[in-house]
Amino acid sequence: MTKKILFACFALLAVAAYLVSAKPSKKSKNADDSAAKEALRTATKDFVRIEAGTFMMGTVGGGNFGNLPFDENEAHSVTLTRSYYMCDHEVTNAEYKAVMGKVHRLNKGGDNVPVVYVSWNNMIDYCNKLSELQGLTPCYTKEKGKVTCDFTANGYRLPTDAEWERAARAGNDTTELLTYNGITEDSSLDKETKDSLLGEYAWHPFNSGRKLHPVKEKKPNAWGLYDMIGNVWEVCWDFSSKLLNGEPATDPTGPASAPSDWTCHVTRGGGFYDPGPVNTKYMTDSNRHWGLDEVRSGSDRYGFRVVRTADD
Repeated sequence: MTKKILFACFALLAVAAYLVSAKPSKKSKNADDSAAKEALRTATKDFVRIEAGTFMMGTVGGGNFGNLPFDENEAHSVTLTRSYYMCDHEVTNAEYKAVMGKVHRLNKGGDNVPVVYVSWNNMIDYCNKLSELQGLTPCYTKEKGKVTCDFTANGYRLPTDAEWERAARAGNDTTELLTYNGITEDSSLDKETKDSLLGEYAWHPFNSGRKLHPVKEKKPNAWGLYDMIGNVWEVCWDFSSKLLNGEPATDPTGPASAPSDWTCHVTRGGGFYDPGPVNTKYMTDSNRHWGLDEVRSGSDRYGFRVVRTADD
């Protein structure tokens, strides 16, 4: 009888030990909560105010570095009537997970690398959910498969093509020469020297090891924005379109709908990897590229950053 009682006691202790080990401790749960709160904090801090104003967008004569459509605009004047705040870094794995609950299974590289494998529609959902979590008015409305944007709302959204370039240029209106992160190209330097100098500001095909890197490891541009060029191509609001007429524009947002069967959205800034001929010219402030469609989950080369329209 005593042996039976002892055996039963050992069995109960074994079950209790298993349950304790299988159940997350309060300490680990609190650690998870703290990580999520920190990720939400970083998703909504460190925004740079970009003032309304007029700037030069594009390059003289346009450009087509990779024999692809939509590479660059003809130089033209753009006026933005609304000031806006742009996050100083690309949305990271940790931030995306804190808002959406998970990231794509192929996302690798740690919490602080840019989130990738996110479709344009999922980027829209992220912006709206982040706005709701912060008590702000969401910018996007989805109805019958169509997304519309209220650019006057104070919630988070993707930058327009023009907003992205104004921020990347950081006040540099040069259109005769290429600019990188707001820095005018020095035509007297050889390619190796140019790539080395660019490496101070960007993860590009020659220094990245063909992999993602944590955000904010390189120098920011003059307005304090990191990784505006390199690391990942950044997806914008606008549908891709060929805009080479050089006419002035005010608050451009791209075509109202996808031109014909073209459903891709503009991507900007170049990235850590280029499958074609390696060329850092893809990382100019004026280079614009067709990139991500509505529903495809992108690739390891596409990411995004968010902006907010200023209240004043």
